[in-house]
Amino acid sequence: MKSIKKAFTKLGKKEKNRDSGASTPSSNTVTPSGTLRKKTVSSADVHLPEPHEVLIRKEDITKYYEIGEVIGRGNFSVVRKGKNRHTGESFAVKAIRKKHLNSDERLKREVHVMKQAKHPHVLPLEDVFEDEDNLYIVLGYVKGGELFDRIIAKEAGYSEKDARNIIKQILEAIAYLHSRNIVHRDLKPENLLCDGDDEHIHIFVADFGFSKLLSDRQQLMTQCGSPEYMAPEIIECQPYEQGVDMWALGVITYVLLTGCFPFFHKEPAVLHEAIRKVDYVWDEDQHKVSSAAQDFVAQLLVRDPARRLTAQQALQHKWVTGEYARQSLILDESRQLLRKTSEIWKKSKMEKDN
Repeated sequence: MKSIKKAFTKLGKKEKNRDSGASTPSSNTVTPSGTLRKKTVSSADVHLPEPHEVLIRKEDITKYYEIGEVIGRGNFSVVRKGKNRHTGESFAVKAIRKKHLNSDERLKREVHVMKQAKHPHVLPLEDVFEDEDNLYIVLGYVKGGELFDRIIAKEAGYSEKDARNIIKQILEAIAYLHSRNIVHRDLKPENLLCDGDDEHIHIFVADFGFSKLLSDRQQLMTQCGSPEYMAPEIIECQPYEQGVDMWALGVITYVLLTGCFPFFHKEPAVLHEAIRKVDYVWDEDQHKVSSAAQDFVAQLLVRDPARRLTAQQALQHKWVTGEYARQSLILDESRQLLRKTSEIWKKSKMEKDN
């Protein structure tokens, strides 16, 4: 099995009208056998946020927040630490250059979704501002950074039980989002932030840029997300629903337990073929992962989305609810692989930003 050599490359394909319900899927769309039916979706079926629903304040953000040092960067955005001038509370302020936005509809949708998502494991959205050049999203401030960085820096040993506790929190967030008909569509460790101490890591699901609100009769078609975490139905341009988040969770669980991707190849065609065939293995010589954990992953990495565990079902799995996760410190080798993954990703991101 190859260790991860490249991670978190976002496939930033433009949103399609077919995903907003403005058009009917093309006649040559192949429907996954026996599970999802091809549906005709009209614009009346899908609720997109109206301007008055997304409260973007056209005011000077510095009247309300002190803007401090840079704490993160993206291709088209900068994240700075902010402080509420009235309460003194700290926040993360994400500034996005408007000239890089293909459409403000996607931003409105992201804000609309985040304003609805109030959960202990979903990064809270506090405020949104706009000026001539930038859009500013004020988010909860999380001290611990991204998930991989936190695991790597953890002073105590890293065990399967630690991985289980992380996955359970992510699952609780997914179950909440799915109960509100929200599909995240870009779950990956880069979009999982941490707070708390080493003994009680608190997880927040973040980055709702690809998220989508489903209507009762809608399925999605847009190919989006990061290649290593994409479900087979996304790769094959099939209609899909919340099951794509559960597939991504299966990949995340495998990565946290082994330090490797279950599906990885530098050539997209080869990677896609491995995902379609669900071609992955557990390397017994390298890792000693419990049978319960392996069963949990096996019930998420299922080609047929109708047979994949839902978030509520996954919360009842014996690995998540019971004492089946190994408590011995057996995953330090996985943590070393995660360190290499993180270093490669940061180098790649720096080169792209420059």
